[in-house]
Amino acid sequence: MSQERKTVGSKRIALDGAEYKDVHFEGCELLVTGAGPTRLINCTFGENELGFDGAAARTIDTLTGMYASDLFKPFVEAVIDRIKGGLGDQKWQM
Repeated sequence: MSQERKTVGSKRIALDGAEYKDVHFEGCELLVTGAGPTRLINCTFGENELGFDGAAARTIDTLTGMYASDLFKPFVEAVIDRIKGGLGDQKWQM
């Protein structure tokens, strides 16, 4: 017997500190604040928006400002490359 996937729609959902399993998100604003880890297990996504608030928004703002400078642009591009490559067992904290 297969379990039916739960659908969450048209909501603002803070992803930090939560675990979602077998959920389909549709028409949601998915919010990242940087307050804690997020686990998305076997989830699917329709038309949604990804937003940032708090510490996560400040990090995005900082990287955006740095990227505008030729001096810091390579550092930001290295961060983007690392995101694209996946973390594996690495962590961002230094």
